[in-house]
Amino acid sequence: DVDLLPSLELRPYYVQLPTEKPIHIARVWDRYNSNPSYFGGVVSFSKDMFERVNGFPNTFWGWGGEDDELFKRTVKAKLTSIAPTEGSLTDMEDMNLDKKLAFLRTNKILKCMNKHEVLAEHDATWRSNGLHDLKYTEVARKALDPAGKCIKVTVDVMLNGHWTDDRCGIDDTQL
Repeated sequence: DVDLLPSLELRPYYVQLPTEKPIHIARVWDRYNSNPSYFGGVVSFSKDMFERVNGFPNTFWGWGGEDDELFKRTVKAKLTSIAPTEGSLTDMEDMNLDKKLAFLRTNKILKCMNKHEVLAEHDATWRSNGLHDLKYTEVARKALDPAGKCIKVTVDVMLNGHWTDDRCGIDDTQL
């Protein structure tokens, strides 16, 4: 998540490229660290690992569920993760779990309202719904450092022909 800022103790995990196991950096996040099945927030994958799990699904719109699906994909790909034991994350939203859920109850448009239905499709769709069928157009590309090692790529992510498209909060006038 772009709104989670790491403490200095987590720096090695941000700069270390995972070689054998994904690194669940946000395991130390106090919002969810009491949930043993939580897998999300900040997870570092190598390119090969991320391709092996087929990335994130393209069927979640809004907040909620995509991290659960990423965990299921990681398990199906027979990958186990490691996690730091020290460090912390600063949540720029400044909300604990109760505040976040209350916020989503009053702002339903931000929540993925069909996450349980989409998660139920996992076994049938995880190999095809993700990186392998992502539809996008590259809008811009800009080097952020003189050597060109860090590149910002801006993309327009398109609808994907799934039944969840009509629940994504975008109508034809916005396309």
